Amino acid sequence: MGDAVTWHSHDNKAATIKFDSGDGSPFQNVTFNVPPDGSVSSGPALSHVDHKPYKYTVVGPDGENDPIVIVDN
Repeated sequence: MGDAVTWHSHDNKAATIKFDSGDGSPFQNVTFNVPPDGSVSSGPALSHVDHKPYKYTVVGPDGENDPIVIVDN
């Protein structure tokens, strides 16, 4: 509870992290923009989130990837 995720750019390329609108986001924001050669933190997980998978998409210059994050209270 209160943990955060940090996304880092890969190969000095920007990316956008978008949580699925159906599941919502376990963090305050639904979208995170990772700058080239940088990183962005999610901020702490919300206190009311369930212990379940949260699907998100990473969109970058090389396409899309659909990982999952599980928030454990």
